[in-house]
Amino acid sequence: MNVPQEVLAMDTKGIQLHLTWGLCIPDSCQHNDVKGLLSTEALKTIAPFLGSVSVHCSEEKSVSDDPSAITAIAILAIFGSIMLIGTALEFILSKRSKWHKSWSLDKFSKVQNNSKQHNEIDTTSGNKDMSAGTVESCKTDKLDNKENVLPENYVPHAEHGMNGSCKDMCSELDMKKYYQKEVVPESEKNACKRNDGVLIRFLTAFAIQVNTKKIVSVKAGQNAINCIHGVRFLSITWVLLGHSLNYGLFSLPGVWTTANPVRVPEMLETFTYQAVLSIPLAVDSFFMISGMLVAYSQINSASRLMDNFSCSKTAAFAGKYIFHRFWRLTPLYMIVIMVLTCLMNYFGDGPFWPSALPLADNCRTNWWTNLLYINNFLPAVNQCMSWSWFLSDDMQFYVMTLFVLIFLAVSMKIGLVLISVLMIGGMSAAAYSEHTYKGDLLHGKEDNDVYWTNVYTPPWCRVSAYCVGLLLGIIMKKRPRKQLNWIQAVIGWTLATAGGLFVVYIPYTYYRKGGTPWSIDVKSAYESLARPLWASCVAWVVFACHNGNGGVVNKILSWRGLVPLSRLSYAVYLIHPIVMMTHFYSRRTLFYISDFNVVYLYIGHTVVSFMVAFVASLAFESSFLSLEKIIMGR
Repeated sequence: MNVPQEVLAMDTKGIQLHLTWGLCIPDSCQHNDVKGLLSTEALKTIAPFLGSVSVHCSEEKSVSDDPSAITAIAILAIFGSIMLIGTALEFILSKRSKWHKSWSLDKFSKVQNNSKQHNEIDTTSGNKDMSAGTVESCKTDKLDNKENVLPENYVPHAEHGMNGSCKDMCSELDMKKYYQKEVVPESEKNACKRNDGVLIRFLTAFAIQVNTKKIVSVKAGQNAINCIHGVRFLSITWVLLGHSLNYGLFSLPGVWTTANPVRVPEMLETFTYQAVLSIPLAVDSFFMISGMLVAYSQINSASRLMDNFSCSKTAAFAGKYIFHRFWRLTPLYMIVIMVLTCLMNYFGDGPFWPSALPLADNCRTNWWTNLLYINNFLPAVNQCMSWSWFLSDDMQFYVMTLFVLIFLAVSMKIGLVLISVLMIGGMSAAAYSEHTYKGDLLHGKEDNDVYWTNVYTPPWCRVSAYCVGLLLGIIMKKRPRKQLNWIQAVIGWTLATAGGLFVVYIPYTYYRKGGTPWSIDVKSAYESLARPLWASCVAWVVFACHNGNGGVVNKILSWRGLVPLSRLSYAVYLIHPIVMMTHFYSRRTLFYISDFNVVYLYIGHTVVSFMVAFVASLAFESSFLSLEKIIMGR
């Protein structure tokens, strides 16, 4: 129930207060009974605004009466069963493989001991049937290559007596070759690996022990861009910080979980909270990283394709290129949508639990737009899982990059011009959209999400940061990896630090108490320039760290402990709003906003989100990446 401003003897800072009254009533009473009681003429005389009250009775919900929930539980149960079967199968096969190798080594050890005994007998009796010439002959017959040189101090023997044949000797040499690490070539080590069938590979792809090792591994390649892991982790935790003050607190009209909402404007007027208001820049960090990795990893492949151009090869390359990204993102994405749509209603109850959740209800009709990655073109009120707009933008940029890569392969100059045109076009589109629709993210709810739909989420307004990443990827791929001189490094770090702080804290002149309102021209300029400028600052950090000019910053960002957390960033992005809303809507008391409570809330949201993301990634992300190798025949 909205409380009119005229009945309040306080300054609400422009916030429309909503009164939620929790009341315990007998089971025999229904919501119409309570609404009728509050709508009596006697109460209307005392408080006329009670006539607009809405009543929701929180009733016990039964999953058995919901076919969609039953279906979702069945699907999750099937995956759970496959995980258990795959885990048990992997355990058995691993034990069997270790036992077989142990048995083989033990057998060779016995053979070697017999060899020494025979050699001692030969030395004592003077029986030297197996001469050095025989050994050389065997080497010539069976091991005539550089890899298969006899180990030093090798003593020949015969298993069946003192007059053994060269064939017997070479059998022993083969065994030694396969079971002594110093003699086994890398190619033959791979040949000794398990050769499982498709069904076994499918089942073991879901094995818990296999996927856990993948997630928690801190290994990185020799030429890997290690600082990316730290940038990813810091960016996703920055997103979590901003969303902690959104999802569950103010994200759903009509559901207020805050005891002192008028405190929020006061907090946002402080200098320290400008870092919270600037969290949209974290999304531009992800766009920059995405563009950089695509260019860095694919530009050589595109060049080789153009060197031996054919329509069939180009079509195959494009198909694999798009399929890889679709398969990488979609399985976990669709599972989260299913859980949000079909099961979240059963995650909790209480006086704050909403009777309807538009974020989930929209998915019942518009889920297909998420599957096709076009949900960012829908109005905000119709979007399914509205925070997933980023994935649609990123997928559309990824597909666009396929054509950019082809132009880069044909002519580097033409490709760079194309990227520059896209960047300038994106900056111009952002400025035009802001000048036309006005607004900002902080006041997005007041304009019925016009800013969100027309300025914040459209890909043509966000492509500039992605283009910065494309340029960085090209530079890092084409330029030899070497340190800059100290003058260049100092200038780069100074400009990047100053630029980043400027972008984050310049809005303080507008948001602070008594601040000067920005004109529409200034807002348009900031909307246009802030995102590529921030992306450029992050790009410098990545470039400098990768080329040995990062110092302590590189040590922090490249710390191996951040590698597993970085791998979970995608799952965290998908899941964290569900975690936050479940927490707030299940509360029995109002949340009091203060600096300490916000920090405590943020830490709790972060820890729980990563824990849930680990389980989700274990089941639906790492396993499906393994399935991709089976599908692609690798």
